[in-house]
Amino acid sequence: MNSTIFKIFFLLCLFCSCRVKQYVNTTEKTDEFINDLRVAINRRKSGVYIYPNLESKFTMKKGNFEGELIYKHKYFPDTLFYAFFEKNKPKGYFINMTYKLAHRRPDYFRYFHNELDRRITIEILGEKKTINKLEGKGKLNENIQKEGFWIDPNYRGGYKNPQGYYKNGIKHGYWEELEGKGNYINGLRDGFWELERDNTGDFYIEKGYYKNDLRDSLWIIKYGLDNGLITEKGYYKNDLREGEWIIKYKFDNGLITEKGYYKSNLREGEWIIEKKSPPIRYLQDDGQWIIGDKGKKVYKEYYRKGDIVKDYK
Repeated sequence: MNSTIFKIFFLLCLFCSCRVKQYVNTTEKTDEFINDLRVAINRRKSGVYIYPNLESKFTMKKGNFEGELIYKHKYFPDTLFYAFFEKNKPKGYFINMTYKLAHRRPDYFRYFHNELDRRITIEILGEKKTINKLEGKGKLNENIQKEGFWIDPNYRGGYKNPQGYYKNGIKHGYWEELEGKGNYINGLRDGFWELERDNTGDFYIEKGYYKNDLRDSLWIIKYGLDNGLITEKGYYKNDLREGEWIIKYKFDNGLITEKGYYKSNLREGEWIIEKKSPPIRYLQDDGQWIIGDKGKKVYKEYYRKGDIVKDYK
């Protein structure tokens, strides 16, 4: 008898659990989607709320997130937010690119995250934070940390996003960032890196090695100016210039080469400066042109702790 009652009770529970209510709303207003989300939380509702014209959806169980949450906006072709929740905790594949909305429609960004933050608190690298602090696109591990390949936000605008690999929420592996590409080990740059910046039309390129997030070993630096190109080549130790460096300034009217040593990021000792000017064309009396050479000038400078001195002893 008890066994029969148990079976009936089990079947009733199973039947009830399968009857998840679905609510379909054909609105095209994002405000209505967010308002329904607010009401479902406040009134502790359960069900699947589907908005086909907004391509959005949320799933609730007694006012808590349980199942898929999808949020899109007409201004953006891609999904701004996606998560699959179990008891208010996101699991597996995750998208939070709502930062795009913050610039164009800050009101919707604020309203949407206000509702999420009321229910969801997560732990990021040991600190409790609201879910809007977890940004990007990728997979979460069991501890709700970024794991594997991720695409991170680009707050500067444009089409390029930082992308690379995480391990337990920390950058680990190859990364392509907005200003460079290279490897991380436990959140620190390590190994060969290429850095590139573009400032008001000029370019700036660095290539070299990092060790524990500090420049180390040989580095080559190139940057352009309005009327020339500068190339620097030398060694770093613990992020400070150390040892021999060669610096070349190439302009339309000549080339300047400086060669000497750094000590703790300051010029030290003898530096040799060589200036070369391009050949000049001369017009002779017979109407023929000849090419002359302005020659080169070589002189020395002496430094002590980065300051020029008359001599160096």
